[in-house]
Amino acid sequence: MKKEWLIVCLGMIYAGIVVAQDSEDPPSLSYSFFGMGQERPFYSESLSNFGGQSFKSEFESSGLIQNSGGYTQISSKWGFEIITSSTLLPEETEETWEFTGFGVVQTDNTTLSQNTLTVNGVHFPFSDGQKLVFGIRYQNIAFSRFNFDSTDNTDALNDALLAPGNDPEYDRLLAIVEAYVADTNNDPENGIPDPDNANAILVDDQGRLITSVAELKAAKGLDPSTQQGVIFEDASTIAVMAGYAYDSYFDHADEGWRWRAGAHIGLPLYLSVLNTNNNLTLTETFPSGYDITLYGGGGYQFSKEIGLLLLVEYIYSERGKLQKENVFLPDNEFSSVNTLLQVYWAF
Repeated sequence: MKKEWLIVCLGMIYAGIVVAQDSEDPPSLSYSFFGMGQERPFYSESLSNFGGQSFKSEFESSGLIQNSGGYTQISSKWGFEIITSSTLLPEETEETWEFTGFGVVQTDNTTLSQNTLTVNGVHFPFSDGQKLVFGIRYQNIAFSRFNFDSTDNTDALNDALLAPGNDPEYDRLLAIVEAYVADTNNDPENGIPDPDNANAILVDDQGRLITSVAELKAAKGLDPSTQQGVIFEDASTIAVMAGYAYDSYFDHADEGWRWRAGAHIGLPLYLSVLNTNNNLTLTETFPSGYDITLYGGGGYQFSKEIGLLLLVEYIYSERGKLQKENVFLPDNEFSSVNTLLQVYWAF
């Protein structure tokens, strides 16, 4: 990955040298644009070993999205573009958590917002609208989870997760609770001490006393209905991008039909994830994964100064598991199909 990043940097330096040498034509094809439309995001997390079990969560939503930016021409062969997009009105939807062999064991409501900033250098090797792009893309995916609930399958999963030998810490605490409750001289209602932890009284995550085996199981097993409030998660990525595209505007900018299409691929350089259910931020340089962006559309160029396009964009991002101490982000996939109506102007 470090070699790839060095190659990208050298390529950008080379591009700057070429731009400086290729300045015979004044800027004439610069433009700006603004678009709005509908997004259809999909998000999924998966883990092959969660207490010896595997799971996958997923949800699909929709929302209102804006897309804006512009292209600045430096010479006849070179320029740069800056493009932003952001969710304006996300839709609330249901997320399901399915464990292999058990079915759906947890549900919650969620909303998702996406924000991106792309800065690309653009090179036109020919004079017919074909272009090569390379640059940096910032992506932020933020979502909230709330209204957690169990299903009829939750108890069966907990029996498997807490089976003898699967969770050594649970086995240790279970032996303490069973022994303490079995001794008629003890009063569990006043709390059960942990002799391996300076006789600290056993409590659950909410600070409530654990006074029985049933309460221990509820405290250590999966119990979505006890999750209070809203959990927010924010994942930010910086990735290097490169690709190929075509825009008929750079072949004939005057009145007529206009067509655009492109394909970009990216590799993440940096990833940062914050989840309000944890007390630390997960970060990683050169994380595993990749990005793909595909787009295509057409419209009409009323004149060199004004145009209107309908564009369909597909975004896909994949990230590998990220872990620090006992906090982790599972393998995850994000994709979004965005349908946008864009207005272009060049004044």
